[in-house]
Formats: sequence, structure tokens, C-alpha cells
Amino acid sequence: RYVSFTIDEYGRCDRCPPNSTNTADHADCSELEEQYLAHEDGLAIFLMILAVVGIAVVSLTFAAFLAKWGTPVIMASSRELSMVLLSGLLLCFLLTFVFIGRPSDATCGIRRFCPVIFLSMIFGALLIKTN
Repeated sequence: RYVSFTIDEYGRCDRCPPNSTNTADHADCSELEEQYLAHEDGLAIFLMILAVVGIAVVSLTFAAFLAKWGTPVIMASSRELSMVLLSGLLLCFLLTFVFIGRPSDATCGIRRFCPVIFLSMIFGALLIKTN
């Protein structure tokens, strides 16, 4: 964790309060500005559009798999691993919406925990499929 200090006129170091940093001359503490990707930002809108397109593609693929579940082509493609892979992709695309917006305690926990699990689902299914 990063800790900022200021130096007073007597040469003593004082710790800056949380969510603040020292000025360039170390004479005073200044409040840190909260920064996050808001829903109205252009980048956020672009990322949400990409996520919706990805969700649509994965959902259509999922529906095609379910519609043709008993056919020889689907049966030969290790159906269960394909479903795990599609589920992991869908969850990764849904995770985009958690990363956009002001963070809360719940979203901070999801941001740390879920990407690792979802990507492990994807890579695990891919590595098992290639054996």
C-alpha cells in the first residue's frame, strides 16, 4: 500500500490521511480524485456494445448446440466441454458490466474473484479439449 508523507518546517514527517497524497514540494496533503469508468463515457458505451454482441453470439451458439444436441457432429465435439467453454465465455462477457460504473464493496469483490474463475473455466476446457 502506498503511503504519502509531508515534511513540516521543523523537518518532521507527518503521514497524509487516507485517500490523499503529498504535493510536489511535500509541504501539504491533497485529496485524491476518485476515478472510474462511468456508464456515460464513450469508452464504456463501446465496451458495453462489444459485450452485448459477444453475449448474442455466444447465446446463438449455445442455442444451436441445444437444437442439434443429438446429432453426430455435436456428439463428436465433446458436448460437455463445449458447454463449459461457452458458459465461461458468456460469464466473461457479462463481467464487462461489473467493471463499468462506480465501484462498491460487492463489485470490488466480484472484480477480484470472478475473472480468475471464469478464465480458468475457459482455459481449462480448452486445455482438456486439446489432449
